[in-house]
Amino acid sequence: MEYFNNKLCITHTELTSGIMSISMVKKYQRESRIEQVRRGCNGSTALFAVESLPLKYKTEVYRRNPDLQAQAESKPFIETIEPDGAALDFYQNYQLGECKYLPTDKQNEYANNAAILNAFRAVLERSNSQRARQSHKRINKTEFWRKAAQALPRLADRFPHSLPENPRRLQEKFNQYAREGYEALITGKYGTRNAAKIDDETKESLLVQLIADARNLDNAQIARLYNMVAETQGWDTITGAAVGIWRNKCDLVTSGSRLGTTRFR
Repeated sequence: MEYFNNKLCITHTELTSGIMSISMVKKYQRESRIEQVRRGCNGSTALFAVESLPLKYKTEVYRRNPDLQAQAESKPFIETIEPDGAALDFYQNYQLGECKYLPTDKQNEYANNAAILNAFRAVLERSNSQRARQSHKRINKTEFWRKAAQALPRLADRFPHSLPENPRRLQEKFNQYAREGYEALITGKYGTRNAAKIDDETKESLLVQLIADARNLDNAQIARLYNMVAETQGWDTITGAAVGIWRNKCDLVTSGSRLGTTRFR
């Protein structure tokens, strides 16, 4: 097994060693039902693209080589990742308080998180574009996020990250990142420090009022509205991540206004 022209391939010898008979391989070649990516000559063995094999034979290849499927599924994500310089700049300049910044390792970790999520978005967009051009069926989101989550340990070799390896939680984090941008990836005690900027009753009252708004504003929208007032009053600005912490903290207080009486009950 090897990669050739960016495709996972199986040699003729491996293929005919209990997976397919020689006569079946020849038959499928004549009918163009399998893709031969390299002819066997001058000491080189013939290679066939694994993904071109009929389902039952492809399944047998992966059954015999269980790690290969994980490699094949993670390859599109690995090849799409590019360092996000704008993200690194954002985290390097992100202030937790007066003259307090994120540690260097956290700056790199969050920038890697952003680069990986950018790659997931690129794969999704490319798939949707191909579907629109070629009338392919819509990508299965459940399957996509399963493969994305399984790829994370392999991606960590090149891009150390802290993204969740549970498919549902990974999708939720991706959706939050799509809505709120780089700030959505600042978590844990660093997000808590930002939330601590709400340090008196006037600030808290304004923020709770925005969270309780019947328009059901998302965290990024609330942060923008709060910061418009904060800048005029000389208060510290906050992020969407800080709003998320306060949203959870005040959920019982704000749910009635956000959801309406019937839904709240």
